[in-house]
Amino acid sequence: MIALPAAAARRGRLPMTASLACLVVYAVNVLLGKAGVAFKWNVQWRLNDVSEFLIVIACVAFFVIGILARETPSAEDSR
Repeated sequence: MIALPAAAARRGRLPMTASLACLVVYAVNVLLGKAGVAFKWNVQWRLNDVSEFLIVIACVAFFVIGILARETPSAEDSR
């Protein structure tokens, strides 16, 4: 595994955390839907199709922003 400089790791931390949060929300929604079908539960809180799509798009966007923030060289890294 390649170790990143501390400044590069800090730059991408917030978008990566937001991406992980979106992924967790999506996964919980999918698992609730599957449990509702498998166990015939009446799940009250579920996202509709458009909301699921927006969560996945946000997850991908935050991930790309985080990766680009980590890849962008700064003045501190070039020394």
